[in-house]
Amino acid sequence: MTDSRPSRFPISEPVSPRAGVSALGKRRRELGSPVADPKEPLRFEPGPPPPSANFNLPLEVIAPRAAKAAADAGQLVFHCVGDTGGLLRRTV
Repeated sequence: MTDSRPSRFPISEPVSPRAGVSALGKRRRELGSPVADPKEPLRFEPGPPPPSANFNLPLEVIAPRAAKAAADAGQLVFHCVGDTGGLLRRTV
């Protein structure tokens, strides 16, 4: 029993591969050849030069009273607290 309706995708003759070129028009890679060309080796590039501007900010500009108290005492003390709680318990 044969179907008399026209085929939606007509069968065409197989494409004969040309020498070294596939049916999609790309060159066939040799067996074992890499997919991509090897990259050129990385080379060292020096970083930018340091800025010529002075980024120091005196404490007197931000907190003049604290700067005077530190100068009078002869020392400046920092008190820093990180994470003081336990991970799973509230106790330390």
